[in-house]
Amino acid sequence: MGRGINRAILNRAILNRTWLDFGNWFDFRKTLCWGVIGVMGSSMIGLEAALGETLEGKLGAPQAIAQSSPPPISATPAKIDPAFPEAVQNAVLEAATQQTGLKPDQLVLSKAIPKVWSDGCLGLGNAGQMCTAVLVRGWEVTLTHQRQEWVYRTNSSGSALRLDVAGGRLGRVIAPPATQIPLNEPLLTRSQTFDKKAVFQEIRTGGFAGITQTTTLHKDGRIVQTGPSTTDQRILRNLSQREVKAFQKQIEKLKFGQFNGLRYAGPQGAADFFRITLTNGQTTVQYDDLELEDLPQDLQAVIQAWQGQSGLP
Repeated sequence: MGRGINRAILNRAILNRTWLDFGNWFDFRKTLCWGVIGVMGSSMIGLEAALGETLEGKLGAPQAIAQSSPPPISATPAKIDPAFPEAVQNAVLEAATQQTGLKPDQLVLSKAIPKVWSDGCLGLGNAGQMCTAVLVRGWEVTLTHQRQEWVYRTNSSGSALRLDVAGGRLGRVIAPPATQIPLNEPLLTRSQTFDKKAVFQEIRTGGFAGITQTTTLHKDGRIVQTGPSTTDQRILRNLSQREVKAFQKQIEKLKFGQFNGLRYAGPQGAADFFRITLTNGQTTVQYDDLELEDLPQDLQAVIQAWQGQSGLP
């Protein structure tokens, strides 16, 4: 019946916990069974050769099993494996320019991760489509343009690739890109002179009237709002010391510091919006209220925690 399957190759795949579309070892065995049935009666050499080509070599460090849905996107640095081939990048860019009508220099490579796909269709076969029952080493490549994202699956050389529409959230809004708050920004300077008796502060500016309104949580628990005029001051709430400390711990747990100096601005030409500055004296972040629902999840959670304490909308 030909040679047996090289178990060393299979063991290495298991030990490396290589990611498969089918998710786990049970489904990995089903894939192998499918391949064995396909070649039974002829030769096992083809299956072993395919396995050797797709699994043998450097599989890299162990990878965690992929989740069923992609994580939320935020303004994070690009995640590109150092071994990502330029040929694959060029193939993906060429395909993306044809499919989107964009120029190559308009597309940003934000992620390139080595994967092992479950079949020759890279795990994206259509109903009724015949796909070779072999494991294929390749790449998951993510391209972005402004606030759109496309995810491609490829083989190791880039000669085979497919657009993963579901994985790419094609056409859906993703988190707005973050920019650095200018050092001469008046509100940044103001937050740098943060009142030592304060815990947290929101500065709201803009709207058609161009107002400025400041809401401050003090260490004694008072939440004081000032504005639009400097003489217009009122106490919104009084928190207990326990509530104040709980709020501080909550925003620390949400890693508020990771957003220090960042600005999430709305689209150019937008009108009648408020720019909101949040600061605790160590961290200052700005966002336009138009972008609230599309901000990184941790920042949204900080805003929700603050709104829950202050009673602000």
